[in-house]
Amino acid sequence: MNATQTQQDYYEKYWLEGAKGYSGENQGYAPNLIRWMGRQLASLPPGARILEAGCGDASFTKHLTKFSKDVTAINIS
Repeated sequence: MNATQTQQDYYEKYWLEGAKGYSGENQGYAPNLIRWMGRQLASLPPGARILEAGCGDASFTKHLTKFSKDVTAINIS
């Protein structure tokens, strides 16, 4: 197995098994981040697109969909 495959396997396993309990929504900063996102995104024009790069387990992606119907979330895995 090469290094790239090992890294891919690590992240796949992490997000499927290892991140349980560590989801962004379970962290103390979550309520503040959600409020901040709301303030920052409230004035987006209609049809605006949102890219969430580094979304992790996508725990905040659903909050972004309140501000746009066109949300793309990506992560290394």
